[in-house]
Amino acid sequence: MHDFNQLLELQDFEKAALNSPDKVKPIVIIIVDRGLDENSRFLKTLVLSIDIYKIHNLDALFVLAHAHGQSTFNAVECRMAPLSLDLAGLILPHDDFDTYLDASGTTTDFELEKQYFKPAGKYLSKFDLIQLLTLIQW
Repeated sequence: MHDFNQLLELQDFEKAALNSPDKVKPIVIIIVDRGLDENSRFLKTLVLSIDIYKIHNLDALFVLAHAHGQSTFNAVECRMAPLSLDLAGLILPHDDFDTYLDASGTTTDFELEKQYFKPAGKYLSKFDLIQLLTLIQW
């Protein structure tokens, strides 16, 4: 739900999300995975949904979750297999990364591991793999 408010601030989503510069379209549909923290029955999700409804003065807010075993219909999930194929064989430049793994592949430095998401994301964002609008924020 936090992401919803961030999307509203992005210029790339203005046309899809806003009627005017500060007015959210009156009907919002949010589709989430079935994770416990995203499920529409989870208390925090309910509270945040109510906040979004009130703050943006919506006519309707629908928070939908895929039924168990139906995540294959999730647009993001459907794109993961072809994306994995597109990324196969892609090699990140070694001079941008130091090792944070031991010989068995176990993480030894969690902070260093987190720091490498940014350069890896910047490198991967150069490739037009999915031919859709892709926004990266850190």
